[in-house]
Amino acid sequence: MEAGHRTAAREMRKTFIVWLLLASTDAGAVSLYPREVNVDIILFSLYESYEALCIQKGVKLSVEMEEKELPELKADPDRLIQVLRIFMDNAVRFSKKGSGIELQARALKNEICFSVADHGTGISAEDAVHVFERFYCGDKSRTDQSHYGLGLSIAAEITRMMGGRIGFRETPGGGCTFWAAFPVS
Repeated sequence: MEAGHRTAAREMRKTFIVWLLLASTDAGAVSLYPREVNVDIILFSLYESYEALCIQKGVKLSVEMEEKELPELKADPDRLIQVLRIFMDNAVRFSKKGSGIELQARALKNEICFSVADHGTGISAEDAVHVFERFYCGDKSRTDQSHYGLGLSIAAEITRMMGGRIGFRETPGGGCTFWAAFPVS
């Protein structure tokens, strides 16, 4: 199979999986498999899986951890990583060469908050109210046809299913920081 066909097949598979997930959430049929999750391992595995892509794009990737050990989180690790990958995919996509992306996890009162901060284009006030809606794309020109505006709505659905909260804020100096907070065990 030629490289172009493999890429197209991979994209079709990803799209199919997204549609299945959306149909399952609409039907209330998504299964979660919560277990104790080590936050450090989640962050470092995410870092390792995006390090090469960030180097290729000329974006500095860093991990910020608290000095004290974070409590374990009872969550579905696959779904948690899916949420963080959505944040990372967007951060990489919108980051400018020479900028940075910061991964962070910190303990709040009764939850662990994960965040991905980029120094890209940011989100306009007009787009901000729609960011977590299905099929919403901030790129009005729709020049990039490989994105359907589903990632952040999926992240929001998964986060809520796991009893968490999700949001975003402007990154100081430009860009956007997406975060998801989950209750500790």
